[in-house]
Amino acid sequence: MKQKSARSKGDTRATASATDKENDLVPKAYNLLGGEQLLDKPVGNAFEAHDLILRGIPTKAFVHLAHQLGPLASEDAVFRATGVSLCFIERDAKAGNREGRLSVVQSKNAWQLAVILALGVDVFGDQESTCAWMLSPAIALDNRCPIDLICTAPGATAVEVLIKRIEYGVYI
Repeated sequence: MKQKSARSKGDTRATASATDKENDLVPKAYNLLGGEQLLDKPVGNAFEAHDLILRGIPTKAFVHLAHQLGPLASEDAVFRATGVSLCFIERDAKAGNREGRLSVVQSKNAWQLAVILALGVDVFGDQESTCAWMLSPAIALDNRCPIDLICTAPGATAVEVLIKRIEYGVYI
């Protein structure tokens, strides 16, 4: 009985450690989306991120994220990652709709892109390296580019797992 108890405590610590790492990414993703300047409420944890996604990420925050993606900032790459047409959003903003919001699905995809970018920067060192990696086919992803996978939950999970494996030196 004591062994089971000890194992449960170890499992709890491992889970808490993983949760801490994920919670560290929330403020980073928030800042990639423009932080307090572009988002209407602060986001400091997963529950606040959830509420933001349900309200819809403001289109101006999405444009901010897209424009700082370096080589990923092309219309095609942003669309592949999120399913959102950057040209449409920018055209909508120029027409005077500056208070537009993404749908829940689009917001989820934009948030996921920000989280994966933040995770990649932690591992690869900077946004430029992360973006270059996201545009390159990866053997561990069935020779697919990470950018092409993050628009679905299973694909995003596969990319996150690979980045974490690279961080620990186990990526093939």
